[in-house]
Amino acid sequence: MLYGYKSPKKSLDNVSVTTDRENAASLAKALYTAIGVPMALCCFIYTFLYCTYPRDRDRARMTALIELEMQEIEEERTEIDIKLTSLSGGSCVAVA
Repeated sequence: MLYGYKSPKKSLDNVSVTTDRENAASLAKALYTAIGVPMALCCFIYTFLYCTYPRDRDRARMTALIELEMQEIEEERTEIDIKLTSLSGGSCVAVA
């Protein structure tokens, strides 16, 4: 009843042409709403994602680069600690 659909009371033979056309218009409105509203919502969400994606991509790249550099620094620090330990004869304890 939201869009004005009138269900036939008795049999389908008694449905008038005007009622049939009104029901067709009501069903068209319902289909338009069922398709149009989710499509508009989807377009809105994708527009938001399209605007924010470059910033998120750059942030993810920067985070990955920082993690890689921190890992390389840690590996260099470990190599230096191993060299210092071997040069001092193993009596020195490496501090990380």
